[in-house]
Amino acid sequence: MKHHTFEDGLKYSPDYEWPEEGTESFQAGHVGMILQGTLKVVHDDGSEITVSAGEAYSIAPGHDGWVFGDEEVIAYEFNNAGKDYAVWQSSE
Repeated sequence: MKHHTFEDGLKYSPDYEWPEEGTESFQAGHVGMILQGTLKVVHDDGSEITVSAGEAYSIAPGHDGWVFGDEEVIAYEFNNAGKDYAVWQSSE
């Protein structure tokens, strides 16, 4: 499990570099829960999700996200590295 704290005003795309060079969005999936604040995510296909304190989330690869509102986001995320299921199905 990993703990994240995102400051008020953070938007992932301009504030971090994508680990995958040459991509327009973050290509890893996320599964976790928000403890404080609200996070807004927009996927490459245009679908959106907004998750707030007390809610769990599953975010598919290919997205950008940011803190929504004026409160920092505190989240716990389960490590899904190396998984091969659902939206994280490998092409190999």
